[in-house]
Amino acid sequence: MEKKKYYVYVHFRKDTMMPFYVGKGTGKRVGVRSRRSPHWHNIVAKHGYERDIVKYFDKSVDAYSYEISLIASLRKYGIVNVSDGGEGGSGYVYTDEDRAKMSLAMRGNSNAKGCVRSAEHIEKIKNIAKTRVITSQTRQLMREAKLGTHRSEAVKAKISATLKAK
Repeated sequence: MEKKKYYVYVHFRKDTMMPFYVGKGTGKRVGVRSRRSPHWHNIVAKHGYERDIVKYFDKSVDAYSYEISLIASLRKYGIVNVSDGGEGGSGYVYTDEDRAKMSLAMRGNSNAKGCVRSAEHIEKIKNIAKTRVITSQTRQLMREAKLGTHRSEAVKAKISATLKAK
């Protein structure tokens, strides 16, 4: 049986297990920490969070409807959702014209790509990386993020060649 594509999820504060956010997603959205409000990040930084997928749907509109009703019923708990739900660009396909505009807007914006760092800066980065401790919880989240992804044969060959060179 094919797994349903869309779902509605809830994030809970780890200390009280009270809900603080409701969302609709596909794929790995339930565990993604980016593209969240500052209020969401403050709660997670202070209390941590647990996540739970509440219900799966075949159609995006059904998931949005359920998200709206769930947000309305959980408002009394002080959830951080800014909107009443039912919004988002799920499944949106950009036109060629949209893609050309975005490409043009991003030209020259390479952030740190190609920047030259001093030897001192490189050493600082190395020292920080050496002292970084990855907790078992973080390892579990990293593992879950990779579950279901597969490398192509070409990528496997490149990795193999690189490791054999060492």
